[in-house]
Amino acid sequence: MKILARGLILLFIISMTSNAYAQNWIAYQGYYEQPVINNHQVYVQSYFTAPQPLLIYQWVPYQTQQNIIVEQRCFLHKTYKIVTVPQTQWIYQPIIIPNIR
Repeated sequence: MKILARGLILLFIISMTSNAYAQNWIAYQGYYEQPVINNHQVYVQSYFTAPQPLLIYQWVPYQTQQNIIVEQRCFLHKTYKIVTVPQTQWIYQPIIIPNIR
């Protein structure tokens, strides 16, 4: 028990002295160059402005294939057929309309 108490006291003392003056430390910043700042004035002249396209949301048809199982009964057995049927679904999505002047 004495050894455990001595070990805990030693561990406490080491942990307290390891960060005694941590608030006065300065972290390593590393070497870096100062950024170069250009103070030149840049004038932009635009002679032509392109028309912007319009973005409109609307319902758009969407074709999918749906599998349907058809059961045919005979006298002693059943037969199954898989039939693919087209199905129309509607999706609300954006459409881009070119704006022509």
